[in-house]
Amino acid sequence: DTDPRGHEAMGGPPTTSLHYQSVIADAVTGAERGDAHDEPASAPAAVAEGFFDLANADVVRYAVGGDDELVVEQDQSLHDSCGGIVWESAFCLAQLLQRDGGKRVRGKRVVELGAGAGLLGMSAAKLGAENVVLTDHPSAMPLLRRNVRRNFPNDEDSVSGETTETRNDSHDANDENTRNMPPRVSCFELDWQNESHLRSVLNESREGGPGAFDVALAADVVFAKDLVRPFLRCVAAALARSRDPRRATAYVCLQERCADAFAEFKKIAQEMCDTFTELPKDDVAFVDEACFVFEMRGFESAKKKKKKSRVREAGEEDEEGEEGFERTNARVRDAETRESGVGSDGGSPGLEGSRALDRRNAKREKVDREKKRMCVQKK
Repeated sequence: DTDPRGHEAMGGPPTTSLHYQSVIADAVTGAERGDAHDEPASAPAAVAEGFFDLANADVVRYAVGGDDELVVEQDQSLHDSCGGIVWESAFCLAQLLQRDGGKRVRGKRVVELGAGAGLLGMSAAKLGAENVVLTDHPSAMPLLRRNVRRNFPNDEDSVSGETTETRNDSHDANDENTRNMPPRVSCFELDWQNESHLRSVLNESREGGPGAFDVALAADVVFAKDLVRPFLRCVAAALARSRDPRRATAYVCLQERCADAFAEFKKIAQEMCDTFTELPKDDVAFVDEACFVFEMRGFESAKKKKKKSRVREAGEEDEEGEEGFERTNARVRDAETRESGVGSDGGSPGLEGSRALDRRNAKREKVDREKKRMCVQKK
């Protein structure tokens, strides 16, 4: 059918649109019923055909939160970022968020990595998230920003990625409502391997800032093995300054696009967090069983335990004499460098930023002093 809101917002010819809930419901019903002349089709095949139709529509409409509806433009030409369409995993995780009335995100500060067209993160906003930051590769930004503007027209600054201070300076300083109410949805560029992008996302992460995230969301983001660790480092950094780090949670929904990348994700994720759980299919209850939902908590505490273990192992392998001390100390420094993401050439700070690096350097000096003392005692 034709979506008048899509036509007006896009400024082009009338666009064809499909309603997610109607398409999938019709696919399941048709598979169960069949028609007068044919055998009933298999439900998975019918659902796959429904998702194919959705992926090729100009606009997808999605009911969320009961009476609300998202209008999501798609751009199938965005091959570089894969962010031009709404993938099955995004629908899956959005449905999961709706199932308990939005409890997983209501009142929370949410960041989505690899937001694409923005359906998942915008769903979180409609379900009562305190605020939502949508991130993706720069090539996906124009589409993402158009969709945010279309669905959250009252958030005038929501597409700019401005900081709260910059935004407040542009309004009447006496307008307390304007000063104290950041936009509920905003967009930031985030290439997972770009340190400056990550700092821009986190530069409001101090106490009270919208970047102090409680929940991280991501869908269909694991498709290349060499991007798995950068992605998870961004997740860990995003949740590091949560108001309650022990309860800060990442929800990642995936399909097994690449077996090696999928295995790498599960391996590294379990190393980086305290709790890594694949939600049971019955709890997910999604029409496409090829979607897997993972819940992760405790990134910060897992990292600290891992670092202590590395330091302890280095200490147990101390070698005698000054040269032994230097070799042992180098192992500790190498471990910390790998943990922080700082280049071996002393380049730009790692994912936690310069303040975390300062704290790490102070701890390093303490370890240095202790190692030297131990070497002197051995002599």
